[in-house]
Amino acid sequence: MGAYMGLTGDGETNRCIFTSASSNTSSFADVDYAGDPNPGDVGSETIYGYIEAFYTASADVNGDNEISFGEAFQYAWDNDITRINGSNTPQMTVTGLNGNNVYHYCFSAGDTKDLFISDGTGDVGNNSYDYNSTDIWVTQDPAETDHQDVVSGMDNLVHVAVHNRGSSIINNVTLKVYWGDVSTALAWPTDFTLIGSTYNVGSLGAGAMVTNTWTWFVDPAIGTGHHFCLIAVADSPEDPMVGCTPTRTYIAPCDNNVGQKNITIIPSHGHAQSNFSFVLGNNTREFDKVDLKIEWVGKPWGEVNILLSDDVSKLLMNTKNEALSRVELSESKMKTLQLKKDNVGIIRNIPLKPGEKKVLQLQLTTNKTTIGDRSELRITQMAGKNEIIGINTVQVRQVDPRDCKWTAKICVRLFADLAIKLKSKEAEQRSRLFAKLIKEGECSNKEYVIKLLEKTIVLEKVFLKSNNSKMDIKKSSYIRKD
Repeated sequence: MGAYMGLTGDGETNRCIFTSASSNTSSFADVDYAGDPNPGDVGSETIYGYIEAFYTASADVNGDNEISFGEAFQYAWDNDITRINGSNTPQMTVTGLNGNNVYHYCFSAGDTKDLFISDGTGDVGNNSYDYNSTDIWVTQDPAETDHQDVVSGMDNLVHVAVHNRGSSIINNVTLKVYWGDVSTALAWPTDFTLIGSTYNVGSLGAGAMVTNTWTWFVDPAIGTGHHFCLIAVADSPEDPMVGCTPTRTYIAPCDNNVGQKNITIIPSHGHAQSNFSFVLGNNTREFDKVDLKIEWVGKPWGEVNILLSDDVSKLLMNTKNEALSRVELSESKMKTLQLKKDNVGIIRNIPLKPGEKKVLQLQLTTNKTTIGDRSELRITQMAGKNEIIGINTVQVRQVDPRDCKWTAKICVRLFADLAIKLKSKEAEQRSRLFAKLIKEGECSNKEYVIKLLEKTIVLEKVFLKSNNSKMDIKKSSYIRKD
């Protein structure tokens, strides 16, 4: 790219742009010079210097064993003879991100052993801020292949893939997966808990991939709103997981041995309201002011309300809102900030004490679209000069309200909650029955489903009788005739 081209949307706050020239200069140089590393070529030497920086120790100015975008640009600037002789004027335009906090890992012929877990669609080990690894996915039915939301109260299957993009075998490879509460500011490793045990991959050949699956029973007592973040880590003495510097509150964008899945799936049957809760936090030991950005990714779908509890409302008293309006909802007594579907909303300068955490609740009012449609709402926490601390993505999926599997998953979660709140064995049994329906893939078996519903109604009657309840069975049941 010879000149800076303006970006809109996410590009305004989530890009570092590196070019060989300014907007009013050329990146062309057609004369060879003494010491030219590419004699006979034409054009700027800036890009050559940028690539060279990633295998040059002196480019690591701060000595942290990582080459940031800013360090690579500075190395290219210092060593570009076409810049020195005035032929070109390299530019680094920062649209929100700090170039010294962005790391671009180049893979060279010398890297013969390199484990990686993807950070998102299209990532092949170069690292990104997607927080939506395609190498981590969850299912409940073994026949499912598409990533599903974690369901509390039953066994979930957590799948992780690891790759070797190098040219040599890597030995003694291990693979682990962890869960963390849904949050825009998770600290590694303190906020994560190991799922199951370490999987010993052993040797992983050049260009090979291995997948492992863990069975994880999700206790309904954990997880804000029954939602979770997942992190997978690949490790080997021949390519160890390094992670981030201690001051960082995220890990996946710093090391391609690590992948992260911060995506929550909200099923919608159309013209409905869904709630999503997450934790906003400060993981540092110092007072900090953070920004919170909420935006639709791609096609907007519906309306978003931020419901403010008294303590959160007090916290946001002196903050500055962009594209968020204060409204009163008839069904809620809580103060509310509303994001219209076409806007990008930002709450600026949220003051957080060291270690302080606050739960924020979003209410999504979704419009009815075509069954199978999906839309994503991205929630980003930033600090300093728009440095990304963490990202959560809420994916709204338009489902058929008659979908047996979708209904069964909601029933598992509902009855698991009731079992805890009411200390009810009957509610626990009902949760297990619906979990069995999902795991055995029997939703298409009409006779099986009818028998299951009959069992759940019997359990409901037992529960009501044992608790001397005056509740109307028809009103209390989660099961409809149709």
